[in-house]
Amino acid sequence: MWVSMLRSLFGRVGLIVGVIGAGLALILGASAGWRHPEFTSLVQVVRGRTEISARQSQQGLPDAPNGVAPTSAQSVKDADEDFRARCHAPGVIKCVGWDDPLDFIPAHGGGGYADGLYPAADGSYQGLMDPSNKTSGAGSLMFVIRPHVTANSTGYWRANFGTYPKLKSFGSHSTLYLQFRMRLDSNLLKFRWNTVSNEGWKVFIVYGPIPGPSCTGAQFVQENTYQTNVATAYTSCGTPSLFSHDGVPPMLIEQGDYNCRYRHEESYAGDSSCFTYPANIWITEYWVVEIGDFGKPNTHFTAYIAPQGKPLKRFIDLQNFAFNREPSPDDALMTMLLQPYMSGADGTKINPTAYMWFDELIISTNPIAAPKN
Repeated sequence: MWVSMLRSLFGRVGLIVGVIGAGLALILGASAGWRHPEFTSLVQVVRGRTEISARQSQQGLPDAPNGVAPTSAQSVKDADEDFRARCHAPGVIKCVGWDDPLDFIPAHGGGGYADGLYPAADGSYQGLMDPSNKTSGAGSLMFVIRPHVTANSTGYWRANFGTYPKLKSFGSHSTLYLQFRMRLDSNLLKFRWNTVSNEGWKVFIVYGPIPGPSCTGAQFVQENTYQTNVATAYTSCGTPSLFSHDGVPPMLIEQGDYNCRYRHEESYAGDSSCFTYPANIWITEYWVVEIGDFGKPNTHFTAYIAPQGKPLKRFIDLQNFAFNREPSPDDALMTMLLQPYMSGADGTKINPTAYMWFDELIISTNPIAAPKN
């Protein structure tokens, strides 16, 4: 009831009250008084009250000293209409643009499996609405990775495949399509995050069934393993990886349009056969998972990637892949966690503050058109 009351109030009073609504959500979990001096137009929670800061508006966000590139009103309209069209395409079961302050009200209900924003291990909410860096609409989801990082230092966003508990299950002989935009700041790429955690930061975890743990046979994960800054992924709680040759050297850690050969303790920077993450540029990813029979070598993983405005190219293309080699009868993909999770990080080591952004998440039973912007 209180959510519908807020929506009604926002409609009468306008955007400012809407932003204050997001501030109220953050008050429930954010550390009081926390702010970054370079944030522009972000909702701030300062000692129990909400402020909208416009300080240093010429400087932009971290690692963007000149702010966001000017965008014409027409291109903004086109981007919004393009995302709206993709959201309303046949087969779409989840579409999130993080354009409404109400999106940032903490998730509740469902025994911990409801859609939405969840806190870090210390109870604070480090997922914020960023209206300055976005690909469409009014904002994006930004995670703040603080110094002395722990495994779950940011919290996460859960996107279920439907409305919990009535979910679409992607099991044997089904195909999952998912697309999202992502942006990484330079500290995520320059700092050696595997020195403060076991492997480095994750991007997402797709898994099932739920309720249940995320470390399952029916699972795939994108991770910047050992800080190579190459887009790679693994399945089934770590093994096998989505590499050629069953993950045994010589192998390709990216395949398709990119054919990135595994190198032991060598840099991948500058190798045009590898897609390496760029800093402070929006990236589009599009995954197609054609599940055959769990445990048999007949699943096809295909994943595409590109900087914003560039054509999508395959960085994973594995046919005849044995997905979920020890299946259970109820196994199926049902949910997705967006989060820069860092396995093994315990808060005892020093790291810089860093940021990861997400926008335009779409999950579907049908192919998803590539963004036009």
